[in-house]
Amino acid sequence: MIIKTSKENIEKAFNKANAKFHGNLTMPKIEPQNGKDNRYVVRLSVIDSRGPGGRISPSGRRVKAACWHAHGEFMSALPDGTEIRTSGKVKYAGGMWEDWNIGSIVNPFYFSEACDCQGKE
Repeated sequence: MIIKTSKENIEKAFNKANAKFHGNLTMPKIEPQNGKDNRYVVRLSVIDSRGPGGRISPSGRRVKAACWHAHGEFMSALPDGTEIRTSGKVKYAGGMWEDWNIGSIVNPFYFSEACDCQGKE
C-alpha cells in the first residue's frame, strides 16, 4: 500500500496495531515512493503465520501476510484524513474498512474471513 503521511506517523500507527496483535506484526517494507515527499510504500507481514494477525489463503494455506483485521487496525491508527492507496483504490484513514472477495465466483472467500481473528478482540 502507499501511504501519504510522515514516516513517524506510520511507525506510531504500526506500533499501536502491533500491540493489538501481541507483537506478531512486522513491517518488512517502508520506503519512500519514487523520492516523493511523505509518500511511503508499506507492507505488513507477520512473524508467525499461525499467530495473531496471520492470514489464510483461499485454499486454507497459512501465509506470512497480515490479515484484513491487522491492516484495518493499522489504517485506523493513522491520523484522520491520511491518504492510503491499496489495490488502485484511494482511501482515507478514519473511513470504513473495505472487504472484497479473494476467492472465486464459485467459491467466494472474503478477505475478512481469511484469518482466525473473526469474532475475537
